[in-house]
Amino acid sequence: MIVPMSKIENCCIYKSKDGYLYMPDSKVNIQEEYKPIIEEISAFFKKLNNKNIYSVYLRGSLVWGSGIKGLSDLDLFIITLKPLMDFDLKIIKNYMDDLNKKYLFVTRFDLGYFVLDQIFSVKENVLIKLNSLCIYGVDIKNKIRNPRPGAEVTI
Repeated sequence: MIVPMSKIENCCIYKSKDGYLYMPDSKVNIQEEYKPIIEEISAFFKKLNNKNIYSVYLRGSLVWGSGIKGLSDLDLFIITLKPLMDFDLKIIKNYMDDLNKKYLFVTRFDLGYFVLDQIFSVKENVLIKLNSLCIYGVDIKNKIRNPRPGAEVTI
């Protein structure tokens, strides 16, 4: 079913008068059933205390409050200072697998990894700018420029 744009109420991407897209913080709306998961993930990264992990972002439908139990996955971007070692990747993956067993209504945990000095030059940075919430570490959203509709937002 195609829904006309005028009917979408959960949309949190806006266009400024000068033609740039942005996501107001006021539109972040984490559903209650997902909040414990987000808190656990944030606590995990705090406890892990890996100085290489700069930021962790929740992105996608859960940020907008439109997650659907049994259908939605949980998307994360992990921003690091340098590439993660295989050992670190395994620890994070195992933790996410354990969370997936605990929270069966999440279909999977989708992890993306980016090095800080590269994120500003890859197109995925638009996902951080327009569709993400920093749940751990340093929020770099204000260092990413607002894109214009069109090629700047295609991935």
